[in-house]
Amino acid sequence: MMDISKVIASIPELSGVQYFELLNIGAVNKTWRLFTEAGSFVLRQDTSMVKTLGLDRHSEIDVLETAAKSGLGPAVIWADPNSGLLLTEYIEGVAWSKTDLYAHQNLVRIAKRLDYLHRIPSDLQTLKAVCFSSYALRYAQQLATSEAEKLADEVIFLDKEWCSDPSRHVLCHNDLVYGNIINVQPGGELMFIDWEYAGLGEPYFDLAVFIQHHPLSATDTKVFLEAYGVLLGEGRLEGCLAIYDRLLALWLMLICTDPNARQDYQVALDAVVFRLNH
Repeated sequence: MMDISKVIASIPELSGVQYFELLNIGAVNKTWRLFTEAGSFVLRQDTSMVKTLGLDRHSEIDVLETAAKSGLGPAVIWADPNSGLLLTEYIEGVAWSKTDLYAHQNLVRIAKRLDYLHRIPSDLQTLKAVCFSSYALRYAQQLATSEAEKLADEVIFLDKEWCSDPSRHVLCHNDLVYGNIINVQPGGELMFIDWEYAGLGEPYFDLAVFIQHHPLSATDTKVFLEAYGVLLGEGRLEGCLAIYDRLLALWLMLICTDPNARQDYQVALDAVVFRLNH
C-alpha cells in the first residue's frame, strides 16, 4: 500500500492540502479526511480484500454519480479504480450511532429516504445489476468448506425466488448500516456513504439489511416498514432477510480468514451464525 502523503501528492485535482487525518481502517479500505482551503475531502485507499470480495469499483463510481445528483451521496472528485483510489467530497454532518435507531422519528426518516432512493429514475444502460448469487458463489469458492457451500446454495435458491425479477429492480444501497447514514448539518437531511455494494436490485433487500443488521425489535420493525409502506411478514421481505443473513455470514467468514482481522468481525460472525441456527 502506497504512502498516503505520496498518494495525495499524485492526485492532480488536489492542491493545497494543509493536513489530513485517518478516519477509518476497515477490512476493505482505509479512509482519510483531507483539509484544504477549498474545503475537505475523503480519500479512500483499497486493501487487497477488494479483489478477494470481487468489488466492482468502476460500477460503484456510476452509482455514486447518480446518488450525488439526487442528493443522497457525496460527489466524486477524482477516481482511479485500477489503483484502488477514490476521492469524494466530505459530507459535513454526523454519522448515526446505535442510539439513533431507538427513536421512532428516525426510523420514519430513514424509511422515507429509502423510498426516495428507490424511486430515482435509474438508467439501465449504465448502472449494473447486483447479483447476490455471484457474491455467494465467490465467497464459498474461496472458503472451500461444506458450511460455506451450503450457505451459498441457499442464497442462490432464495435469490432466484425473490430478487431476480428485473421489473422490480431499482437503485439500492445494499449496505445501509447505521454508520453509513449521515445526518447532514445544517438542515438535518440524511445522506448515505459507502456505496460499494450498491446497484440495481430488489428494494426489499435494502429494508432487510436495515432490519436484520442492527437488529430492530418487532415494534421498531413495524414502525420502519409502515413508514416505507410494506407489511410485516410479507414473503418477499422474509426471503430478503434470509438472503442477507447468509450473505453476511459468508462475508464475515471470508474476512475472518485474515489473521489481522479485528475481533469484532468474529463477534459479528458468531452472532449471525447463532441467528441462522435458532
